[in-house]
Amino acid sequence: MSKLSNLYKKDLILGFKDIWILLEIGAAVMITAMLIFIVPKDIKRETSIYIQDNTGVFELMVDQLGGEKSKKGGQLFVDSREDLVEGMRKNKTAFGMIISPRDNNKFHIELLTQPYSSNAMVEFLEVQMTDVFTMIAAPDEAYSPDVFNKVRVRVLKEKVRDEIPFNQRLIPMILVFIVGFMGLFTMISLIGQERSDQTIRAYKVTPSSLLTLLISKHLLLLTIGFITFTIVYLPTVGLSGYLLALLVITPTILIGSSLGVMLGSFFDNPMGAIGWVFLFMVLFGLPGVSLFAPAFSPDWLKFIPSYYTLFGLDAAIFPDGYSNVLWISVGVLFGISAVLLPLSSWIFTRKLRREF
Repeated sequence: MSKLSNLYKKDLILGFKDIWILLEIGAAVMITAMLIFIVPKDIKRETSIYIQDNTGVFELMVDQLGGEKSKKGGQLFVDSREDLVEGMRKNKTAFGMIISPRDNNKFHIELLTQPYSSNAMVEFLEVQMTDVFTMIAAPDEAYSPDVFNKVRVRVLKEKVRDEIPFNQRLIPMILVFIVGFMGLFTMISLIGQERSDQTIRAYKVTPSSLLTLLISKHLLLLTIGFITFTIVYLPTVGLSGYLLALLVITPTILIGSSLGVMLGSFFDNPMGAIGWVFLFMVLFGLPGVSLFAPAFSPDWLKFIPSYYTLFGLDAAIFPDGYSNVLWISVGVLFGISAVLLPLSSWIFTRKLRREF
């Protein structure tokens, strides 16, 4: 333990002189300032839904609410199914709905979704449409105002936050890159520096093992990650959900640093691995599309670790009463890190033994 402690102290002193660690902390400070002073808190985002109303009821209701005939709150009325499908092809996040009359004062609703729409989003739209059409009695009439005066709404989930500032909505994505996976690039830099200086070659003749060296590096990146996480989180969100979000980001840092160890085994400097780093960053950014546009949520995204980081952070920062999302994310991320940590160490030691 004393060897690890001394090695960690050495890495901590030298680490704060590493350009990539300084850039990470500087980027955290700059982005936090932008979130507070530059990025607006309110940006209206409406999901478009193309509607072919063959009854005229829904369109009439929209007009009575004071909306435009062609567009109201993201609702776009079209005259034919072909126009509806064409609109959905142009707008990849839009949905379609065809309303047709039925006997007994009922309506037939056909919901058209995008190929990658998640089941949860489809179920949500079905519930929304059911709520709307239960307020309509027949194609030519609606319930009287007295009916609505007798309706009482009771909130069952006290922690649900419907209004989330736009600048806070960006925080999960920012934390994934600035904190979670920045260790990938930093680890390559730390290992590459010691390989180029022949420090690792000299370290092999000491009583300590290469595993101790790697553990020290992981601890260093966890320390830096906690610092940058706190710099971004506390000024923008506060203490709410801090510990839970930290629980999500911890295994994410370990996943990023483990990938950095693997790449550092084959490249002597960060610039040599820049292509792989860029590929990983693009890959890790894909689940962000699903977070901001739930209509795009193919199952293969769940094989990317950042998917669980993003939705885990979202559940921790903006609790909605469904804590299972948070704990599933934590479990999956710790499981992935438990596999990558020993695997990266094995690849690293095996590669160095061949070199030396």
